[in-house]
Amino acid sequence: MLATLFTMYYLNYGVVGKIYTEYYSSPIGYYQIVCDDSAVLSVKRVWEKGDSEPNGLTRECARELGEYFGGIRREFSVPVRFDVGTPFQRAVWSTLLKIPYAQTWSYKQVAGSLGVTCYRAVGSAVGKNPLEIIVPCHRVVGSRGLGGYSAGLDAKVYLLRLEAEGVKSVLNKV
Repeated sequence: MLATLFTMYYLNYGVVGKIYTEYYSSPIGYYQIVCDDSAVLSVKRVWEKGDSEPNGLTRECARELGEYFGGIRREFSVPVRFDVGTPFQRAVWSTLLKIPYAQTWSYKQVAGSLGVTCYRAVGSAVGKNPLEIIVPCHRVVGSRGLGGYSAGLDAKVYLLRLEAEGVKSVLNKV
């Protein structure tokens, strides 16, 4: 059902070609991976597994997510493409890729890196990120706390702790 909805959504927004889906079971729940033949289009936390129709790219993305959750991977190499969103949202999402592993930026810092002062618009764009984890929106925090997270604050806290532990274990070896 969800795979069909995503296929219809992407076809309506100009993606031509076959859409593939796969579900990755993480320590914090399922992530639905949606891609076409050339790029990952969406990685979203979902509450239940749906029908899968994987291809090599969905499998590669699932493998990289497994390495991330296993503390091995810090950057993703699967090709991604933003087929949705406004030019402003796409600029915000591209900026999120610059946030280093295990570091956080405030919404204000993200806005500043774009040369704007519209923090709330940045926050709204961050919340609409179609590529959770790969485009690390979980690394964006409010000036007075965690801020929000479209996949749930429990997931945000888990991901930030996972990355902090990864850095801590490296430092313990020095």
